[in-house]
Amino acid sequence: MIRRLYNTNKYLPFFVISLTVFLLVVAIGAVVLICLHGSIAGAMKYFSHYALSDFGQVMYFTLNENPYVSNFPTMYPPLNFVLMLPFALVCKNAPEFYVLDNISIDENGMYNYEQLLDYNVGILSTWQFWIAIILFFTVCLTVCGLIIKRMRTWAKGEFLYFYLGLIFSGFIMFGLFRGTNLFLSLIFILLFVWLYKSEKKHLREIALVSLAIGGVLKLYPLLFGVLLLKEKRFIDVIKVAVYSLLLMFLPFLMYPDSISTALEFVKNMFSFVGGENRVGDGMNISISSLVSWILNLIKVPANVTSVVSILFTIIAFALCVITTLKSKNEFVTSLVTAIGVLIIPPVSYYYVCAFMLVSLLHFENEWNKFSKPRKIYYTIFFITMSFLPLSASMWYIPQCIMMAVILVWEFVRVFSAEKLQVFPNEKNMEEN
Repeated sequence: MIRRLYNTNKYLPFFVISLTVFLLVVAIGAVVLICLHGSIAGAMKYFSHYALSDFGQVMYFTLNENPYVSNFPTMYPPLNFVLMLPFALVCKNAPEFYVLDNISIDENGMYNYEQLLDYNVGILSTWQFWIAIILFFTVCLTVCGLIIKRMRTWAKGEFLYFYLGLIFSGFIMFGLFRGTNLFLSLIFILLFVWLYKSEKKHLREIALVSLAIGGVLKLYPLLFGVLLLKEKRFIDVIKVAVYSLLLMFLPFLMYPDSISTALEFVKNMFSFVGGENRVGDGMNISISSLVSWILNLIKVPANVTSVVSILFTIIAFALCVITTLKSKNEFVTSLVTAIGVLIIPPVSYYYVCAFMLVSLLHFENEWNKFSKPRKIYYTIFFITMSFLPLSASMWYIPQCIMMAVILVWEFVRVFSAEKLQVFPNEKNMEEN
């Protein structure tokens, strides 16, 4: 009966796995929090300090007159605040959202972290915050679902299982826990992937604008532009570059002295990316984080570690671009591009795995073309990536290693004449 159910609807296992993992992680997380903090009240106190903090900070930045030169400066591109304004207006009259205007700064120019935590506790107690965040995630996840439904033909019931499995996946749940606005960028990247091959010119143009918007919001999704290079659409690549520059810098006109504000933004961005605490964060799944962790174990000096991390990042970028351009398989192309988006930025937290959704949509279509080792490896890979990071000190390590293995594996495959010849009939050869 189980096999018949699987053959009838192949999305059911993904739903069951995701739901089981989610419930398991929630249960384990609750127990761990209670044990660490001694009581349910202690666990709730921890939750109020750290949960949904990203959304609360974005609300502050959006409402601030100039968030790039305040006591608590930001590195978000200003387009984020333009698109987040409708949700921030809900919070406009709540005084709790302006507390960070007076956050303390020490002699080294660092803000008081305890005051930041207190800010999060304060905004979680306001009804305006909950209305804004519920509206935001309802809109984002609904629009993502609508786009996904249009991206391919679904059998009866398949989309429901897939969408529920997606909602309960680890990277979506962790993104919700953090309150990240990454899902806004995800909407536009899904639009790009859906429309960039359209036969209609105006839809292809919408795809280019969508890529620019999604890329400007978070920067690293611009790597999906390699899909245009793959088709030798060089004019479109130039268009995306122009759209991106306009969308990146025109919103600075909202602020007085826009040029100096833009320069402050650049300074804040490099300060954020170069922060040692972020590179070594357990939720950071980048190649820089993995290399830093390994070299720190053997006591390599920090300056050497930084150089080696940059070198490995460049190698990963090269492998990603070359493999994407050379691959003849749509799943491999989308997967390698998504992996590049995940591991190339120096700071790439676990919820960025949401961009892997693009490749997951192709996974079942290409299943029958895989050999048994690839079926096993990729199934384990997607299951592993669907888990929440249970330990901040180690969980990102196997995830990053598995992605690095895929990059090298697929790079070797596209340059193997034998594999290129047999790939379309890989399953038939295996069976014979």
